[in-house]
Amino acid sequence: MVRLIPFWMEIKNTHIISWLCCLFLIGAATLCRAQQMPHYSLFDQNLYGFNPAYAGMDLKLTATGIYRSQWNGIEGQPERYHFNGHLPVFAWLGGAGLVLETEQIGPRRWTQFALSYNYVLSSEFGIFSFGVRPGLRSWAFDGSQLTTPGGTYEDGALNHEDPVLSTQALGATQFNVDLGVHYRGFNVNAGVFAQQVLPATAQLEEDFGYDANLEWGIYGLYQVEGPYSIEWRPSFLIISDGQRTQSTLKVGALLSESYYAHAGVRGYSSQSLDAFIIGGGIKLNDEIWAFFNLDLGLSELRNVHSGSQEIIIRYSFLGDIGGIVPPRVIYNSRHM
Repeated sequence: MVRLIPFWMEIKNTHIISWLCCLFLIGAATLCRAQQMPHYSLFDQNLYGFNPAYAGMDLKLTATGIYRSQWNGIEGQPERYHFNGHLPVFAWLGGAGLVLETEQIGPRRWTQFALSYNYVLSSEFGIFSFGVRPGLRSWAFDGSQLTTPGGTYEDGALNHEDPVLSTQALGATQFNVDLGVHYRGFNVNAGVFAQQVLPATAQLEEDFGYDANLEWGIYGLYQVEGPYSIEWRPSFLIISDGQRTQSTLKVGALLSESYYAHAGVRGYSSQSLDAFIIGGGIKLNDEIWAFFNLDLGLSELRNVHSGSQEIIIRYSFLGDIGGIVPPRVIYNSRHM
């Protein structure tokens, strides 16, 4: 049998090369100009959730479940459930995974299911991974949950008095493709990704639907050992849709490999400043981590909500999955 784990693990790198890669990615991020994809404050604990190129980079089976309630206290606020699982598949020289996610905002529900594959290339500068994730996105709209200023809603009547807004439950499904590149160095993880590479329209009715356009992002994470068994982990995430840009900057600390705490801010200007981020995590056992995050509003919207909450449960199977490749069969003409 042939074990291909060294193909991933043998990284010949230096701190200088790692910092140069981070600086290059940060510089490239200045080209980003917008954002519309969902926010996750614990993005550094769920890189595969938005970048298919990260599948299998943990060198084990990893399953992650997320619940996020944004802008608590506002009726119909965004509420999101996310699950993903990924693992290395050394026989395919890469990794594979799946994502299942749903989000409810008022009368609109968005759901996606996707599968991914990524090819991993090892070099003297580190590990590079290139991923693709095709999938389906479903859009649903329940017009009965809406009210309009001129509508009629008395005595059981339901009429928005609007030719565009429907009073019925509508739905549509579209094909989606995500792409990503991930780099792992000696103490750096960084990447770029794009979602909805193939623009499409989910047409719910003749004059009503959702346009899904290209969205992209860039991120970087750095790890540095400090005194008192503390590992410092600064990170950033910038996402864009060509019209709006949003950034998240965080500093995390891992204590004794069992406790995690972080703080940061989302936004970089008076127009984008959204929240102060604070949270942490605890290692429950060798296979399970639990994380919690609280967003404290900084924008004018903070006057009408009580913050946003996010919970992650991450399970990692430490066994040898996908790490053994069957030996090549060699036929002997004398014993066929």
